[in-house]
Amino acid sequence: MNVDYYIKIIGLIIPIMVFIGTIFNPEKNKTDKLKERYFEKLLALYVNEYKSHRNLNAVKFINKRYTMNDYFIPSYIFYLEDKNEKELLHKVLMVDYINNFPRKRNNISNAINSINGILRIAFIYINYFIRVLYIIAIPFTIMFLISAIIFYINGGSGSITIGAITISDIVFYILMIIIIIIISIALKYIQESITNKIYDDYTMKEIEIKQILEKREQEYNNSDSYYIF
Repeated sequence: MNVDYYIKIIGLIIPIMVFIGTIFNPEKNKTDKLKERYFEKLLALYVNEYKSHRNLNAVKFINKRYTMNDYFIPSYIFYLEDKNEKELLHKVLMVDYINNFPRKRNNISNAINSINGILRIAFIYINYFIRVLYIIAIPFTIMFLISAIIFYINGGSGSITIGAITISDIVFYILMIIIIIIISIALKYIQESITNKIYDDYTMKEIEIKQILEKREQEYNNSDSYYIF
C-alpha cells in the first residue's frame, strides 16, 4: 500500500468525523452552558462563602438556595443533599470548582475530552454500521455454504484460492461464519467498554452517581496542594 492509499482513507474518515462532530456539537454546547451556570451560580458562591466560614455546612448551603428546578446542577449534588453527606458534598463541590474553573489547563483538558468523546461516538456508529453488514453477510454466507454442501453431495467439489492457499469452499464458508461471529462479539465487547467510559455528570442512575462521587473523593484527597483548601 502506498501513501496515496492512506491519504484516500484519511480523506474518507475526516468528513465522517466532521459530520459526527456537527451532530453532537449542539448537545455538547448545551452541556457546556449548564456547567458554566453550575460554576457561576453555585460553585463560585460556595467557595467564596467557604473561605469566609470554614465551618460551612454544604448540605444546608444547597438546601437553602437550590431546588431540583435548578437543572444546571448535576444530580449527584442533590443526591448527597438527600443523603445528608455534608463532608462528601463539600469535597465534591471543591473538586468541581477546581475542575470547572476557567483556567488554561482545564480548557486544554476539555478540548481533549471533546475530541476523545467524538472519537468514541464515531467508533460506536462505525461499529453499528459494521454489525449491520455482518447481519447481512451471515445469511448470504450460510446460503453459499448450503449451496456448496448440496453441490458436494451431488458429486461436485469446489475450492477457493486466497493468494497461494487453496481451500475447500465448504471450509471457507464455515471459517467465514466463525470469523464473522467472533468479530461481531469482539466489537460488541469493545463498544460496551467504550460506552461505560463515557461519563455523564447529569446522569440520574444511582450506580453511575456513586462512581462519579468515588472519583471526586479520590481527586479531593489528591488535591491538597490547592490554596482554597
